[in-house]
Amino acid sequence: MAKKMTNGSVDNNNLLMTNGNNQSKSNGINNHNHNDKSNGSMIIGKTFGRYLYESFNHGNLDELFRPGQQSIENYNLTLAHQRANCALDMYLGENNVQGGIERFADIIDEGPMESLSWAACFVIRAGLTLDKDDIERAHKCLQHTAKMCQKMMKHSFFDNISKWIVAPNYDKYTDVEIFAESYYAQQLALSIALYAFETNSVFTLIKLAYHLRGLVRKHNELWQVKKRRKLWQDEHARLYFEAHMRFANGMINVVISHTPPKFLRIMNFLGYKGTETIGLNEMNRVAFDLNAGYWTKMAQLTLIYYWVYGKPHGENVPDDLSLCKKLIEAELQMFPQ
Repeated sequence: MAKKMTNGSVDNNNLLMTNGNNQSKSNGINNHNHNDKSNGSMIIGKTFGRYLYESFNHGNLDELFRPGQQSIENYNLTLAHQRANCALDMYLGENNVQGGIERFADIIDEGPMESLSWAACFVIRAGLTLDKDDIERAHKCLQHTAKMCQKMMKHSFFDNISKWIVAPNYDKYTDVEIFAESYYAQQLALSIALYAFETNSVFTLIKLAYHLRGLVRKHNELWQVKKRRKLWQDEHARLYFEAHMRFANGMINVVISHTPPKFLRIMNFLGYKGTETIGLNEMNRVAFDLNAGYWTKMAQLTLIYYWVYGKPHGENVPDDLSLCKKLIEAELQMFPQ
């Protein structure tokens, strides 16, 4: 059962409860009978995402998303990542993007992760509708996220100048300052997705290329952080950062390796190279070896899409369901009922 922490947040990994149909409620808290062996059969007839959503203790979710728990000056990375984890699970379970928008609407000024999660909801909606107004709203949300990230970044005039002379000592950065850079890179990636939705003019393509260049530069800088930073204030922060870097590196390698030959020559000329094997190894590491919350879920979803849809349709090969079986077995080990 999820435990309430002293800072008003909720203990992180296990906000998932057992199936709501097998819970007894006392004083608003769900209790689980571990002797009940019939739970597994009750999943039949509903999606696994729906099962996850119905398993939440919604009272704890209300507490988790209660406004006023943190600020730019006193930012709690654990709380921010808990919110992102729960938001992703709610999207998977209820397919309710509007619900995610409403959850984050009152807390977007508390920090960049909250603003980024809120903006991601608008990007998802823009991708589904391709409506010009939805795309414009998503751009404005991402601009808000960029401003929130910049408030936390370590970017004094001396810091910016010294980066061009000597390699920064990333051990002097706080975890929050490092993650501000990470969130900014994620914001750039979502901006590129938005520009891809509206590639109907040369000007839009130029903006897409500009943001892609900025993303590659930021990713290279963050990769140096991963290699050189030895001192972390929190082990979970280090784990999430490593997962982000491996996920991004995996995506870059897989995407570039499947780029059409004509475009691939241009990308190779510009110095962008990718290998499918390296990309899949990185994605598998995040999906199965690192218990990194929403990054692990994103890697699992990406791999399922790749093996069940992308690879068979793109290269005309049989779909591979072994990964799905592996993921289901891993989930059953965590939730045997």
